[in-house]
Amino acid sequence: MSTFKINKRLILFVLSLLLISFGEASFLVYAQHPATKVITIKGDNDFPPFSFINSNGEPDGFDIDLIKAIMNELQLPYNLSMGDWETVLKEFKEGKIDLIPGKLYKKESNDIFYLSDYTTVISRSIVYRIGAEINQLSDLNNRSIVVLPNSNVYEFFLKAVDSCKLIESESFSEEIKELSRGKYDVVVTNRFLADYVIEANNIDNLIIKDVEVPSIAYTMVANDRLLINKVNEALYRLHRNGEYDRIFDKWFMQRVERSTPMYYYILLIIIVIIVIILYSFITILRRQVKKKSELIQLKNMHLSLAMSAGRIIVLGYDVNKNKLYNIQGTYFKLGGITLKEGYELIHSNDREQFIRFFSNILKGDWTEENTIKVRLKMANNQWLYHQIECAKVKKEKANNTIIIAIRDINTEVEEQNKIKEISRNLSLTMEAGGITGWIYDIQSKSFTQILTDRLDDISITKSTLGEMTFEEDIERFNESIDKIVTRKSDKISQIFRLQMDSELRYYECIMAPKYQDATDITQITIVIKNITKSVRESAELKEYRLKTELSIKSSDIMQWDYDVATHQVTVTNELGVEDGSIIPKEFYSDTQSLIKFFDELDLGEDRTFSFDTYIKLGKNESLHFVRISCIPLEKDMTTGKVLRYTGFRKDNTDFKLAQKHLESEKKNAEEADQLKSAFLANMSHEIRTPLNAIVGFSELLQEEEDKVTKAEYIDIINTNSDLLLRLINDILDLSKIEAGTIDLKIETFDFTKFFNDFVRGLELRARNKGLEFIIDSPYKSCSVIFDRNRVGQIITNYATNSIKYTPEGSVTIGYKYKNEGLYIYVKDTGIGIDYEKQSRVFQRFEKLDSFAQGTGLGLSICKAIAEGQGGNVGFKSEPGVGSLFWAWIPCEISVEK
Repeated sequence: MSTFKINKRLILFVLSLLLISFGEASFLVYAQHPATKVITIKGDNDFPPFSFINSNGEPDGFDIDLIKAIMNELQLPYNLSMGDWETVLKEFKEGKIDLIPGKLYKKESNDIFYLSDYTTVISRSIVYRIGAEINQLSDLNNRSIVVLPNSNVYEFFLKAVDSCKLIESESFSEEIKELSRGKYDVVVTNRFLADYVIEANNIDNLIIKDVEVPSIAYTMVANDRLLINKVNEALYRLHRNGEYDRIFDKWFMQRVERSTPMYYYILLIIIVIIVIILYSFITILRRQVKKKSELIQLKNMHLSLAMSAGRIIVLGYDVNKNKLYNIQGTYFKLGGITLKEGYELIHSNDREQFIRFFSNILKGDWTEENTIKVRLKMANNQWLYHQIECAKVKKEKANNTIIIAIRDINTEVEEQNKIKEISRNLSLTMEAGGITGWIYDIQSKSFTQILTDRLDDISITKSTLGEMTFEEDIERFNESIDKIVTRKSDKISQIFRLQMDSELRYYECIMAPKYQDATDITQITIVIKNITKSVRESAELKEYRLKTELSIKSSDIMQWDYDVATHQVTVTNELGVEDGSIIPKEFYSDTQSLIKFFDELDLGEDRTFSFDTYIKLGKNESLHFVRISCIPLEKDMTTGKVLRYTGFRKDNTDFKLAQKHLESEKKNAEEADQLKSAFLANMSHEIRTPLNAIVGFSELLQEEEDKVTKAEYIDIINTNSDLLLRLINDILDLSKIEAGTIDLKIETFDFTKFFNDFVRGLELRARNKGLEFIIDSPYKSCSVIFDRNRVGQIITNYATNSIKYTPEGSVTIGYKYKNEGLYIYVKDTGIGIDYEKQSRVFQRFEKLDSFAQGTGLGLSICKAIAEGQGGNVGFKSEPGVGSLFWAWIPCEISVEK
């Protein structure tokens, strides 16, 4: 007996492991059954040892003890009674009974009820009279057999036994008594009930024999899904805490111990006495085999119970016969179905994936994962998620059988989907609110984010927090944690800063303790919200208010509110208001306009108001020009009349003065435009002079035969042609400057080569004048990107001016890479520029020497070219010493020294 209990404990331990995967997830979602309702429970009074009325007239049996333990576990009020089975079923269908504590699983017809997980699985035995000689199923032919109606046992005998008479009954206690009287040949029931009835009624003419008959699941039944869910939850906990084992052992282990009939022992003693030497070993072996058979049967019962409790169906697939058949459970019809028919039971969205999965298994490809999750069609036409796992069974010559285990995971999938949906909604809510949730573990001093593993765009640990947080914030953070751990505070809110590269972020941190029990705080829940934007907006708002106040004060604006009902004016800045007026009336030069203004406001019209007037302000009571304007601030929601206005009084005296100044400037501009027109008119002289020289000397050149004179004429023609060309170019550039556009042809070229070639022409001019011409070209090559012609124009204008205004000495021209751009300069030892004229150097139409040739546009064009490319120009000059003109143009430069 001790060996049996040890094995039974091992089986129940395996059962518990199987229940964990389903139980843990399913218990979380069952709703609480209303505690105020009394649960009506009624059981069969004649189904020992499961349920019956004992000798004291009280309900007793395995079902009764188990339902009492379940109700005690759930803490629900209940009313327990007993009755005959037909009455119990009738009252249950009428809704008078909430729960039946025990019922054999049958295929009910159109009845709607809910079954609990299996409380046990009952193996079937046959009971017959002594002398019937029934050793195998074929011995049951042409006999009357009592079976449970609409059950898998009924279908089994209908198929397995030819010409038998099946009698349907649900009252096996009476049928066993009738069997002993000779009314029936065989009763198919469970050994425990048969043994109990035979012992209780002192029946001595019956034999109980185990046969290979399908087991029947034994469950509880309820009309309420929520109630059956709670019953399953309690049943799961009874398995976990061992109470189920205690009840099971009380009613069935004792029956196993005494299941062998006494006459077997008497017969055994007689046989032992007769053949004590010859058959002693065989007798002992038989007893052990019988005991082991009973234990194996009990183990199979527990295994079936575990698989039922775990909602596991076991199927088999015969490869040779192409048949799917039931092994554990009744998913398929009796006789099985083909593989193609089995595919139809799989949801269309999952079918193709399963066909590939099972095809690989049929090919013998077991290298991949041999489990898959699909939706299966159930008896009520619902599609529920199941996990399918396949295993192969080896036979002598071929692997022609595949075992398929199917576990109902629909509740787990639904719960996972619900959890994912809740997590997604919570994540979206927190993301929309800019909120992050963290758990701080006190022991490990580590952070774990609730939904993701990042705070904004960075990962946070204790070390990174210390690296990025200001020291004073870390101290306050640690102090807050200490206050929560020591229970000095239940909730703390503070602001801390994180320095991330060049960005400073602000976070609002709310901390609250998380209790493991009533005394220990193991974790701290931290809710963090990025308030950088609000902090910055608050700072910007504060700055804006300060600037607004400063602007109002500095711009002579007075803000005021007017109450229509009280005719009271409230001024928000200090301007000496008296008697509810914006300003004392005697200070207004246009009192009638003011009176008219307030009369219009008193009408409460929903519109803006504005008028200009003069007012005396300041200690000297000088006359100021002001504009008074207002808009509706508050309205009556019923009448639509305005109750309050808000407005400004703006001192526009300076504006009036500026307006007059602008009028004066306009006049000056018009005069300047006239001067420009006069300048252009005078330009004809500048153009005519070189043009006359070119035409005149060209005619003389045709008649002159002296080579020296010809060369002199040609030099004069070239000089005046160059002068005329530069005059025309300056005039054209002037027109582009006036239009606001300067054409730039950007290209990449070697500035060193360009510079060296370009300055040779300028060098000839300088040397012809007797000047020393110095070239500063520091690089072997210098690749640049800009308009070479415009840069050449700057160099030409600078160099020409220097040569023109340098009687003797030297002219130096050069360039270098400076401040990510090209720096060009021309330095001379000429006459310099008077200090009073230096402010007008780069202005248009300015000629510092009225007698020198030129339009006065060259330097202003240089400035426009440089600024057009994002650069600038400048100069230094000292009268009588010389000048330095420079231009800087930003560009991409690659230098080779």
